[in-house]
Amino acid sequence: MSRKELLIIAVGIFLTVIAWMIIDVYNVSNSPYTNLKMEPVTVPSYHVDTKTIETLKNKQP
Repeated sequence: MSRKELLIIAVGIFLTVIAWMIIDVYNVSNSPYTNLKMEPVTVPSYHVDTKTIETLKNKQP
């Protein structure tokens, strides 16, 4: 391969990547999911009963 062929291949790949990025940004900006409001995730709180753990410790042989 000559240098001219490598340059043409490199420019073609570069332009393909740039076009891909522009199309992706355009699709994200026109996505219907960008204006959705998300509810905060509620984390359940757990209560550990220490009496049960002590009872289990006492039952071990």
